[in-house]
Amino acid sequence: WDGRADLKRRLLRAVGDPARRFREDGLRLLRAARFVSQLSFQLEEKTLSALKAEAGRLALVAAERRGAEFALLITGPNVRAALDLLVESGLMRSVVPELLAGQGVRQSRLHPDDVLGHNIKTCSLTPPQLELRLAGLLHDVGKPERWEEGPYGRFFPGHAARSAALVPVILRRLR
Repeated sequence: WDGRADLKRRLLRAVGDPARRFREDGLRLLRAARFVSQLSFQLEEKTLSALKAEAGRLALVAAERRGAEFALLITGPNVRAALDLLVESGLMRSVVPELLAGQGVRQSRLHPDDVLGHNIKTCSLTPPQLELRLAGLLHDVGKPERWEEGPYGRFFPGHAARSAALVPVILRRLR
């Protein structure tokens, strides 16, 4: 399968039919993103296409398995690329769907990223400890629920309390 060449190129390729590999074990979908995070691998084109097509299968995997894999993913050095992959592929819907509410939600002119991008960026800039990365990722998860326009653009009254209320729900789900 020429795996050594793929390792040298830092390329992740499923053996044989990628969709079939993902159907055999849905956790492989999230594991692929973890390898992006931990090893800075890129996904081969057919593997990436199959990952996107089979993303819904991740919801069938036990929460404990998803949570354990996500904990490894979130502490990797290339976490930003991995989280972007989760969003792009549709896998985030089965991990932390609450984050997706921030996609496209503008912030003040002081924040160039939408709320989702801001949460991902903050996570990627924190030290690679699980608790700190989770804090970075979830610190503004409650923002999209309510905002107002002000002299400097949008502001989000009460977002800290809304975010804090969502965190236990998310962490329980991830076990």
